[in-house]
Amino acid sequence: MLFRFCRSCRVLSDEQPPKDRMYNYFERYSAGAVMAVRLLLSATLRSYVPDYDPIEGMEIDIEERATLRELCARVGIPEQAVKIAMVDGRKAELDQELKGNERIGLFPAVGGG
Repeated sequence: MLFRFCRSCRVLSDEQPPKDRMYNYFERYSAGAVMAVRLLLSATLRSYVPDYDPIEGMEIDIEERATLRELCARVGIPEQAVKIAMVDGRKAELDQELKGNERIGLFPAVGGG
């Protein structure tokens, strides 16, 4: 049986969660109050998130109807640092509501000469 990672339950891949926490884990996801999204950060935005894995990105549990702006605040990225946001490969504004199971890419301003 497979489980997704849940920080409060410490469930990893196919390990069985502790019995006292299993109910809380399933209750959270079945109630629709929390949803998971995959966050991918580019360039300098990675420095805002300690232990960020540039290959895998990170999966984050967010509340239902959360916006990209709220997601940035939750992981500690200033919204002024984000110049382009993509949700499932399409350009998005920071006020866009998330539906869950989305791939989110955040990009800073690019400079050069």
